[in-house]
Amino acid sequence: EYRGLTRGDFRPHNTAYGPLVFQLVIATKWARFGGRDAAQALVARYPNEGAYVTQAFTTETTATTVSLPDLLHALRLLAGVLGALTILLLGLTAARLETSRAGAVAATLAAASVGLFQVAHFFTAESVLVFALALFLHACAALATRRASVTSVLEAGVAIALIAASKGPGLVCLVALPAAIASHRQVAGMPTSWWRRSVSLLRAGLSAPMLLSLLVAVLAYAALNPWLVSSDPAAYFRDIAPNRSGAALLALQFNEREFSFYDWRFTYNDSLPFWPHVATLLPYALGGPACLAAYIALGRGLGRRASLARFVVWGAGPPLLLVGGFAVVTVRYVLPAVPALILGAASLLAHPQRLLPAPAPSPHPGRPGGSQPPPGRNATLAASLSFALAALAVGIVAFTCARGVAYALMFRQPDPRVLAGRYLAEHGERRDVVVLEPEGSYSAVLNDDYDLVGRVLPNYPAASGGRWVANSVPPEA
Repeated sequence: EYRGLTRGDFRPHNTAYGPLVFQLVIATKWARFGGRDAAQALVARYPNEGAYVTQAFTTETTATTVSLPDLLHALRLLAGVLGALTILLLGLTAARLETSRAGAVAATLAAASVGLFQVAHFFTAESVLVFALALFLHACAALATRRASVTSVLEAGVAIALIAASKGPGLVCLVALPAAIASHRQVAGMPTSWWRRSVSLLRAGLSAPMLLSLLVAVLAYAALNPWLVSSDPAAYFRDIAPNRSGAALLALQFNEREFSFYDWRFTYNDSLPFWPHVATLLPYALGGPACLAAYIALGRGLGRRASLARFVVWGAGPPLLLVGGFAVVTVRYVLPAVPALILGAASLLAHPQRLLPAPAPSPHPGRPGGSQPPPGRNATLAASLSFALAALAVGIVAFTCARGVAYALMFRQPDPRVLAGRYLAEHGERRDVVVLEPEGSYSAVLNDDYDLVGRVLPNYPAASGGRWVANSVPPEA
């Protein structure tokens, strides 16, 4: 923002996330604090971007500062709106692919998903990415169930552009688009052998709806990232530090790294690839029972002949294949697979009787007058199993909802870091030394003066007369 308002250069100098993430933050700040003119006047008060970043954002809005808590609150509201739209889109997608009951279950699971709740609770790149993926799946559902229309092509193209402009690795989900187009043709009567399905998928990838969707995506992305269509496209990639380069960070994810402290990867360093994702992270994001239902739906999609039944495979498989070998194992990396898994779980939980084998044709044809022989033991057993599966499905949805509510209520309690900050403010003495673990750089509350304790580094002159928060433990400590 500072570079853009002073030199007209709004490049984020960061390709780890797409430009849309930064543009939304700047737009939210301008909307909250008086628009671009007010931002221009504020920027003019600071000699350089370093001074602007470290001094212009405080706890209150004044003539020379803006309230960072107010800005973060506005961004959380934006994330909440994106989360609500994600719930709506997943419900509509499941209803289009299956039934209205499946749509209701999908919306309920999405609303209660801890993984999606997290990215709707605070603003991050995944807040935009998950919404864009839900929009993309909605467009794919339209293309899979009816003839391509201008609306569905535009929706697919815009969704692809939003994915690229928020977090590029999400583009692996693009393979779901030709699969959706091919699904419509197969439902309309195309043969369903493996060979013919492969040919149909290839033809769908070269079809007019596919190519037009990609054209719309390119145009929309060019509007979001105008630097790539300028006279010097390479300018967008200049002056980017390695820790902010998307390509460098992606390559780094596949390298095991060791640190002198226990970081968030410590518990997964010796684990098998993919196992923490399917055994820990996805059950955390979806809830164990709902995640198991999603896995069953994924397996059914792999085994069934109709491409519509494999919709969840194309939406969830590629993201998991990408991140399964990462050295860093964290829930945010598996979130791109969650929307499609929710659709699969909703399909199964809304119609659990589909797990039962189809009944064999009766050996007794209908008698005159329409009378049928009384149901036998097999019919009674089938009815009992159907009832048990329905009860189990209701129980899984209820458990997922209760888990989501419990998780949400946790945020009504004070943050432990806030409590720690209050304790230090009330009980600390002058010249006290506060030592945190090296991971203290993630403790935003203690490190950013929200707690009134202050943030003075050990090598700063003021450390001799006040408190300081260490980013690492000094040897003498």
